[in-house]
Amino acid sequence: DVIRNDPVCGEANFATVEAMRRLAKSWREEGGAPDDPKLQTLVQVAQDLSCESIREVARAFNHFLALSNAAETHHRMRQVRSREIASNGLSSSLKNPLNSVIGSVQQLLDSHESGQAGSASASADSIYQALCDQCVEIVLTAHPTEVNRKTVIRKHRRIDQALAALDSPDLVPWKKKTIADSVASQIQSLWWTDEIRRTKPTPMKEALYGLNLIESSLWKSVPAFLRRV
Repeated sequence: DVIRNDPVCGEANFATVEAMRRLAKSWREEGGAPDDPKLQTLVQVAQDLSCESIREVARAFNHFLALSNAAETHHRMRQVRSREIASNGLSSSLKNPLNSVIGSVQQLLDSHESGQAGSASASADSIYQALCDQCVEIVLTAHPTEVNRKTVIRKHRRIDQALAALDSPDLVPWKKKTIADSVASQIQSLWWTDEIRRTKPTPMKEALYGLNLIESSLWKSVPAFLRRV
């Protein structure tokens, strides 16, 4: 609906995106052979696009993949939480293959000879010592490593927060609809937002972008991860 609502060739761009998506999906499901006629058709569709259509179709797939990744990540986290609740504690859930903690901890322990690979039997003291021995260095580069604007990142963060809110078991129908509408609104806003910075950032601004990442992400996620460990 977001693409269709675009007054400039919205329906045409939507039809092109859907045709390419279905061709790509069918090609992958049938083995993804390089000589498959579906791949050749997909290539031909892309080659026949005008410059303006290429830009809009590329934007559509960019947003589609970003939102799909966010939904997949949220679903995997939901699975991890459900298994941890069912196991009644983290120690049992470490055996869960979807839990990244065990892999991270074991990687630390491998260099300290504190357990066998793939094992979750290391002592708490060994894990604590391995974590304390880690050295973390933050490098702030002076070139635009992050091309996404902060406004786009904030919109994606709001969508993530809304998806998490939808998992609340005590949501009344009107509240659930309000949150779902806010997700749709953020997606609509994303489509009409310029994703790329049009001016080259100065080294000072690039450093500030790095600090903003620390403040908005690492500052909370690292302590939360360590508490979980």
